[in-house]
Amino acid sequence: MPTSAETELTPLRISPDVESARPRIFPSPFDELGPHPLAAIAAAQLQASLEPDDVAEGKVLGVLLVADEQGSLGYLKAFSGKWKGQWVLPGYAPPLFDLEARALLEEASDLAVKALTDQVEMLERAPALLERRAQLTAERQRQSETLAQLQARHHANREQRAQLRSTQGPSEVTDQLSRVDTTEKRQLIRAHLQTLEQLEHALHPLERRLTAAKRLLSMVSAQMTKQIIDLPTVPNARGERRPIAELFDHQAPGGAAECAGPKLLARAYQLGLRPLALSEFWWGATQPSGRLRGSYVPACKPKCGPVLPFMLEGLEVSEPRRVISRVSKESPLRVVYEDQQIRVIEKPEGLLSVSGREASHVDAVETRMPDAFVVHRLDLDTSGLLVLALDQATYVALQQQFSRREVHKRYVALLEGALSGERGTIDLPLRPDVDDRPRQIHDPQRGKAAATGWELISREGARTRVALFPLTGRTHQLRVHCAHPLGLHAPIVGDRLYGAPGPRLMLHCEAVELTQPVTGARLSFEAKAPF
Repeated sequence: MPTSAETELTPLRISPDVESARPRIFPSPFDELGPHPLAAIAAAQLQASLEPDDVAEGKVLGVLLVADEQGSLGYLKAFSGKWKGQWVLPGYAPPLFDLEARALLEEASDLAVKALTDQVEMLERAPALLERRAQLTAERQRQSETLAQLQARHHANREQRAQLRSTQGPSEVTDQLSRVDTTEKRQLIRAHLQTLEQLEHALHPLERRLTAAKRLLSMVSAQMTKQIIDLPTVPNARGERRPIAELFDHQAPGGAAECAGPKLLARAYQLGLRPLALSEFWWGATQPSGRLRGSYVPACKPKCGPVLPFMLEGLEVSEPRRVISRVSKESPLRVVYEDQQIRVIEKPEGLLSVSGREASHVDAVETRMPDAFVVHRLDLDTSGLLVLALDQATYVALQQQFSRREVHKRYVALLEGALSGERGTIDLPLRPDVDDRPRQIHDPQRGKAAATGWELISREGARTRVALFPLTGRTHQLRVHCAHPLGLHAPIVGDRLYGAPGPRLMLHCEAVELTQPVTGARLSFEAKAPF
């Protein structure tokens, strides 16, 4: 394992005029708008040095821009978790935990869990348990069959009694049939219940022992896992250290402090280097979310949210930059149509549709037009037609039209790639990426249904212009369906989340068709794409 700064610190190859742009305040690792330019240069240098087969195993890598005692710039590099089956690779920052201590804990955990797992399996295969279960199952089956037979006899006797009463009137024969029917049924049910009770009584201690063994296995496994997770101690710029468990309100998640960011900061402190800026990026095949190789990855909040703020204590750190409105508040919004119930506007790229629950002061269509209700949403990065309701009743009526898929929308998008087909439908269920909101990912098991129709408009060199018809309304649906390998496998040009950043996202809501709730007239609106 490397032990000195000379073996890990890579000089940053930049011109003197660029070096003067070094950050004076450490940029927030949770910044949504990308890393500091010098950290981005360091990331690009690391990417250029990677071997072709390094793409095979997808991994988040990171670089930390640092300055040594003489003020010279360089960077450290790290990877999240394990890479190529190893916790440590030459030239990369090591994990925060002691490798030998973790190996001993994992060995002890494996032995304890295996012994208890073997015990559970032995109890589950015990002949006495299997025999008692089989007897109980058979008795329940016999009870079911007996009850079915009694029910059939009950119906037959009832029909016979009805026939006798219709020809002879009430008689002792019909009463006898009724008494026999009820008495025999009670006797048989009572006998079955007694047998079931005896079998369950014999089975209970065996099941209880198995349940106790499973509970012990679960407890030991959870305790051993907790010891492994809680192994690292976390340093900060003040020279303080805290156990990782103290940084979380609840149990620390698996993999906490194993991301590239914490590794890099810990190594910089250990080597006496001053951290200046951090950049993490995805390196590998396209992710389920559509993330491309080399794309920037902000620090994950579930694992790094409580860890990095403590590690950065002692440094001056900027507030994270958020994706917010980029449209001047003086710029008027173009109204395409308005009547007494509906207003349709053309939302520019870079303006939020709604401000959010806790940000009523944020610039958005909603705050600019407080007399209207935003019926549906367009992403901040998406431009085009947006429908607003001018009263509550119209809002509800239009929402119902959207839920019944009676509102038809057509988008135009410019894709980074040459498509071979002419048209089709993409059906990829989506759900939020809980580790990296607001991203969405394709999840066939837990995702919500999401379908998009598409048609070719034109081929423009290496790019393709298409029309997109959302059949459902999931967040980022069109962006993921275009970028995902199982979709069009061609990200929208300028997509900072699922493709490569650019001047703007080339996605525009070009046409909307809906029913006027009061008049019942079918209305169509159109606004050509500005690209």
